[in-house]
Amino acid sequence: SFFLCVVSGFLLWETVAVARDIVARITTKAAAPQTVLIGGSMDAPPDLVVKAEKTLGATFVELRKLWPLSRAAKDVVRQLKEKGIDTSNGIVLVGYSWGGLVARQLDVDNPGLVKSVITIGSASGGYRFMPAGYFMPKDSESRTPLYVIGGYDSRIPKKWFMNGTSEENDGIVSLESVFTIGRPTMAKVTFSGFDHFGLMKSREVTEQISEWIMRESSEKVLFAATE
Repeated sequence: SFFLCVVSGFLLWETVAVARDIVARITTKAAAPQTVLIGGSMDAPPDLVVKAEKTLGATFVELRKLWPLSRAAKDVVRQLKEKGIDTSNGIVLVGYSWGGLVARQLDVDNPGLVKSVITIGSASGGYRFMPAGYFMPKDSESRTPLYVIGGYDSRIPKKWFMNGTSEENDGIVSLESVFTIGRPTMAKVTFSGFDHFGLMKSREVTEQISEWIMRESSEKVLFAATE
């Protein structure tokens, strides 16, 4: 009847409107956060830059400032602005070595900006002459998702400046220091047979990082589309 046709047409129009609204929210409000890879304290090898841009789809940022961490974090934010990186949907920070500590400081100093942090070979527990609490006093207050990767090579003897009782290390950081963290973590993964520099050249490490980035991005899209 005419009445049923009118009702059916109205319901169809409503369904289309709702679908359009969901699509709009996914493509605008729920756009995936930008991924940023922060290098270590030494000059970044070319393959690290390529890995960031080609493999991880990330923007590479070099550490131009090292200390204090808050100053280094501000410089990273400044570089993102210089590069014209859109941070309106937040950022996923991947920090290698000292860059991982800077990433966590940036998270603490900029509430709401960082959606998740991934650290690779970072001395979270500090060194024998510099305990973690000294340079990251407020890190334990953060609840931003944190993923941690550590590596070691059993052929490398432990250095005098490394803390902890374990002999496992990557030549620069002890594995115990990597996993000494005073805040909740989403995952901790160890890769054996890699020294400090080999971690960022490893295909397995890259795949693990990519998996975490995809997990965080997809969860943000799903949440924003259904909230």
